[in-house]
Amino acid sequence: FQLCERVTRKPDIHPFYTRLIDAADETVDWPEAAIIGQRRFLAGLDALAERVPNLALEPGKRKYIGDCGDDPILVVQGPPGTGKSYTSAFAVLARAQGALAAGIPFRVFLSCKTHSAIDVLLHKIADVRGDLAEYRVQFPELFDTYFDARLLDLPLIRFKGKVASPDSIIELDDDSRPKAIQQILNHQVCVVGATPAAIRTLIRDVTGKELFGTTFCDLLVLDEASQMNLPESLLASLPLKPDGQVIVVGDHRQMPPIVHHDWASERRRTFQEFASYESLFLTLVAMQPRMIRFEESFRLHADIAEFLRREIYQQDGINFHSQHFAVLHDADVPDDFVRAVLEPEHPMIVIVHDERASQVANAFEVRLMRPVLETLGGEEYGLDARHGLGVVVPHRAQRALYRTQVPIVSDAVQTVEKFQGDERIAIVVSATESDPEYLTQASDFLLDPRRLNVALSRAKQKIILVASRSVFQILSTDEATFHNAQLWKNLLHQTCTTQLWHGQVEGVQVQVFGNTPRHAEREHTLSMEAITISRL
Repeated sequence: FQLCERVTRKPDIHPFYTRLIDAADETVDWPEAAIIGQRRFLAGLDALAERVPNLALEPGKRKYIGDCGDDPILVVQGPPGTGKSYTSAFAVLARAQGALAAGIPFRVFLSCKTHSAIDVLLHKIADVRGDLAEYRVQFPELFDTYFDARLLDLPLIRFKGKVASPDSIIELDDDSRPKAIQQILNHQVCVVGATPAAIRTLIRDVTGKELFGTTFCDLLVLDEASQMNLPESLLASLPLKPDGQVIVVGDHRQMPPIVHHDWASERRRTFQEFASYESLFLTLVAMQPRMIRFEESFRLHADIAEFLRREIYQQDGINFHSQHFAVLHDADVPDDFVRAVLEPEHPMIVIVHDERASQVANAFEVRLMRPVLETLGGEEYGLDARHGLGVVVPHRAQRALYRTQVPIVSDAVQTVEKFQGDERIAIVVSATESDPEYLTQASDFLLDPRRLNVALSRAKQKIILVASRSVFQILSTDEATFHNAQLWKNLLHQTCTTQLWHGQVEGVQVQVFGNTPRHAEREHTLSMEAITISRL
């Protein structure tokens, strides 16, 4: 309430709010010396890329790291597996080097909706800083030419984290002495990781109950912004200086904030006007700020990336792609059904069955997938729940069924929301819902393209989707539902079109379809081109 009342009455006390209203006249204090220092950092990465593998950067990442330091709001869209956190670590250090070169204060705040997302980003910065220390030893002349040695001592601070941080990160909490805020202010240049609520606590350590007017943040990085709503972002940006930078990182094609109210039908004018329940990232995209989009995934098999490019990311003008072609190894599996599902030649598998009576739990799908999961988690493949194997479900009731009936994957089963940001070598997606009437009524949940995008994009080598035929047969006069259903239909009817197995399981008809591998598509295209040329 205080936030709404004070900001509405005097918006200039909250710089980020002012930019959300109108960013046209906003400016950032980023002097020429800072620009030069930041670009020198990027030039250093280019020089290192000639000696160190896997350091070459695509154009969007180069721009993010070496440019845009004077943008009031910079939005970075990173599709699945494109290295958002890793690149953000470089971008933060490049800007810190710019500030050091210009001799200006530069306190960076990293804030996300979840503690785990903050820890990932802060740890990435610690890792990159450690890599730079090694490069200083290996290539001393190169390091001295391009990098500021003070970066190696850049304080990394975690405020009110939930898990223990490594020794490279300073841990602070409410009981820290002197107060946490004073320890932060003692550093002219530093990086602080804290949730929006924790940042509010820091402000109150200075002012008591007053939230506004205390500004000491020069760069605010809001990561996983597709899951952060507007009120959370306003809390996180309380300490932002009027001329401070804001970087918003996320992907509105992945899961939005979890809401427990039908906001789309909310009639109150203020909620419709400000859409405070909506994703911060989606809100900013509509404002058309400076935007950088990443294209190359370092996680997904190339076939999975190609499907997501064609069906999802081409609408953003993103040539989403991957150069990874690793697949599961071929194993001697006696069961014909399981062998077809795990066929290495097909990294994308759709299993279609004719069971049609399930809503939020589907015991048939659990029994059907049990031998597949036991094979993946057994001696043949040895995929563990931490890194190797994951099972993605839409409902907690289905999660409970898998955990009780397939003990080998009890730690590997999670809902889509819990899996966002994670990855596994092989992923099984259990659609669960099969009752046609229930599907029609609740289709906006299961068929949400962001949900399917997250589910499919957790897999590095193999994605297996099991679903009732009724999911692929949904017909609706609602435009959004019709569009969303088409994504599922295209997965089956345009991508996974090679039938690998068919038969009955427990009297239920089941079919297994695999995708056409990319190399086969290329060979077919070349063959057709050769035929065309010969005819000419």
